[in-house]
Amino acid sequence: MLADINKKIIETDYCDKEVLGFVSDFFGDEITIFIDIDGEKCWKISFLMCSHVQYDTDAAWGWRKKVSLVRNMNKQQLGYYCQEISVMENTEAEGFYDVHFDLSIITGYLTCKDIVFEQVSSRQINKFWEMN
Repeated sequence: MLADINKKIIETDYCDKEVLGFVSDFFGDEITIFIDIDGEKCWKISFLMCSHVQYDTDAAWGWRKKVSLVRNMNKQQLGYYCQEISVMENTEAEGFYDVHFDLSIITGYLTCKDIVFEQVSSRQINKFWEMN
């Protein structure tokens, strides 16, 4: 199963692709990352039944003092590009995976039970920056 997941990750061709969204739903039970494919479609990678979620952002970086909230940024101010997604089997909970992700200015680790890959229309993504 791990080999299949890693194959799917490679097939997304994620490296240096723009991240269109990072979403935590259902009190952190599901984490979803949206990665641009071609401007029209994107990968929706969902991490399901998360038992652990930890991520760091750039909120304390000096430049963020000028523009404090990401929601108020425009497209040129955003810099989220997928650099790494790696998956390993969790050694403590059978059937769970440990995931490390690097989205340039947000990095993190999570532990989840399942990972689902879908291609969806980019129009489905909330692109708040289009309103700024």
